[in-house]
Amino acid sequence: MNVRRIAILTSLGLFALTPRSPAVGPLQYFTVAPCRLVDTRGPIGPTGGPPLSHGATRNFAAYGSNSNLQCGIPSTAKAATLNLTIVTPSNCGFLIVWQRTASPNTPPLVSNINFNAGEAAIANGAVVGLGVFSDYQFSAQVGICTGTGTAHLVVDVTGYYQ
Repeated sequence: MNVRRIAILTSLGLFALTPRSPAVGPLQYFTVAPCRLVDTRGPIGPTGGPPLSHGATRNFAAYGSNSNLQCGIPSTAKAATLNLTIVTPSNCGFLIVWQRTASPNTPPLVSNINFNAGEAAIANGAVVGLGVFSDYQFSAQVGICTGTGTAHLVVDVTGYYQ
């Protein structure tokens, strides 16, 4: 094939027809349209309020009856790519999100987001493992610097591994 023919094929977009090499590795990544899994600013419920309070662990679902079923995460997913957002925290602190485990469901010793009191919103991306439980697959906890406080959490999913 000469250079002129390649240029013509490229301008026509025909290279998209070439077969892709198969993906390798134990897990494959699948994208989904960004979809809201959690927003604690909403009504009280599995995907809504109340806001997270200091030291209290809250479990959330990526799939199943307690999730936003419109997000399209299958029950075979092993991890999810999440955009985590803390909204209007009443005190400084940190957010930890992790794969839900059997009792004790202990959080790791690292945070996903550190925040200051009164910030309008602060976000960070994370890949979070999904537990094998049918009701809730990931957990979240807010730690507050001093005293008490709350923070709203918004979680959007953009993909998953299976």
